[in-house]
Amino acid sequence: MESARSLYKNDIDFAALALQSRDFAKHLKPNGQLDFTDPAAVRQLTTTLLQQDFHLKVEIPEDRLCPPVPNRLNYILWLQDLLDSTTGGLHEGYDRDWEVVGLDIGTGCIGIYPLLGCATRPRWNFVATDIDSNNIRTSQHNLALNNLESRIRIVHSDPNGPLIPLEKLGCQTLDFTMCNPPFYTSSNELKQSAEQKEREPFSTCTGAEVEMVTSGGEVAFVKRMIDESLQLRERVQWYTSMLGKLSSINTLVEMLIKHGITNFAVTEFEQGSKTKRWAVAWSWGDRRPAMVSHTSPNFNWHLCFVPVSLTASLEYCTWNTRLPEESVAFPC
Repeated sequence: MESARSLYKNDIDFAALALQSRDFAKHLKPNGQLDFTDPAAVRQLTTTLLQQDFHLKVEIPEDRLCPPVPNRLNYILWLQDLLDSTTGGLHEGYDRDWEVVGLDIGTGCIGIYPLLGCATRPRWNFVATDIDSNNIRTSQHNLALNNLESRIRIVHSDPNGPLIPLEKLGCQTLDFTMCNPPFYTSSNELKQSAEQKEREPFSTCTGAEVEMVTSGGEVAFVKRMIDESLQLRERVQWYTSMLGKLSSINTLVEMLIKHGITNFAVTEFEQGSKTKRWAVAWSWGDRRPAMVSHTSPNFNWHLCFVPVSLTASLEYCTWNTRLPEESVAFPC
């Protein structure tokens, strides 16, 4: 589904979307805009976009994170570019005959990454994990709504166990892992963040604590992935994670270099002026990612020394300054 790459490059036309969906039209304000502080309106936007643009049916619970479709699609498209430029198969670029298996760590209440991955690439398959029994139940329900049980398998994971338990998952190897780790380090930080808001947030957040809090925050979570990759090595082609803080990139890249991991990529995902996310990927293989997957055009590479030519000779980016302590306002 290459047409997915042209979606959401501009702001969503809510008025046009309302003409296609009566359910969405009910939430549109008289000025043609959407009230992003209304949880029901946000859920309906996600539901409508998945239905209209990907022919996916979903039911989103009221007490769990509601994933924004454009942001999640960006991650999937970046992964596609990353894999397409490093497969080493018979075809250069997208190999339509290549069967791909990926792991989504912490798939959430609807399993949006596997759903989007399968909707845009017909030979992609997923194993998805979550530690929350409610998320397991609702994501399995959404798989059934779309008849994707043969391509996506949901597994309940142990919060104290490995993040990439290949043996438990019945996988000898994986083409990639992906995740959107919890943002906050503790429930107190989550509470303080809400209390310190000086104004109402641009978008509502309905996430449960199990989805938003992990000891040590996102850096500690991805560090666990890095540590596991030291053992698994090339059993996974690409290890990847989305990040909510720009400063986390600096810390994690330093970890990768410290462990001798020199084949990595970083990027920035941006949707409008309100939300930014970043992502990091690393591999024990020797095939280097193409520029299109190495970074987005708007990434602040002035903060990093990068060789002019990103070829097989590229070993790593040497960060010559600490990145500013930046984070998005809303981690949902």
